Amino acid sequence: DTDLRNWTAGAVEVNVPPPRPFVQDTGPNGIVSIEAENYHANVAAGGKAWSPYVATSGYSGTGALQAGPNTGTQTETSDLANSPRLDFNVRFTRTGVHYVWLRNSAGSSSDDSGHVGIDGVVPGTSDKVQGGGSAWTWSNGTMEGHLATINVTTTGLHTMNVYMREDGFRLDKLLLTTSAAYVPSGTGPAESPRDALISNVSATSSRTYT
Repeated sequence: DTDLRNWTAGAVEVNVPPPRPFVQDTGPNGIVSIEAENYHANVAAGGKAWSPYVATSGYSGTGALQAGPNTGTQTETSDLANSPRLDFNVRFTRTGVHYVWLRNSAGSSSDDSGHVGIDGVVPGTSDKVQGGGSAWTWSNGTMEGHLATINVTTTGLHTMNVYMREDGFRLDKLLLTTSAAYVPSGTGPAESPRDALISNVSATSSRTYT
């Protein structure tokens, strides 16, 4: 047997894969359910950022996120470069219209809206999603008076985006469903599972013996 008491290890390189995408449910409602704090990217912009928020009890998961600092700033879709953004990678199993729900809260009516996009584009069907008050609330309507929807044109990997419209807006959970009749309640369904893990580990070593 080899005596390893005088073994000298060389370099070990571990390539850690990024967080895996969430996978859409194959059930009748085609649910995608994601905790806000489990984003794949959190991009600050315009002097604003999404930060952890736990001051309002009743959140789902380990907490929520709030866009701030809250100075009364408002960004429209014409100025998304100055709106902080959350990205959520999703592997979709269905195409077509998906209904958008946000579990949210706000300190006032000046802090209660956000934009939802897909692959970096905010369609007119999911901008200005209107929040619901100081308590955690599920919202699916826009300020234009229609239900918030996005159109998924292909199955496979896409990135969902949530942008700040008004600073002070708090996001607890993002939910998508293919069913117009589905209405989430409470903290909503459990978070969607992650895609299958693909190993990406390599190692090298050198040894000397005496």
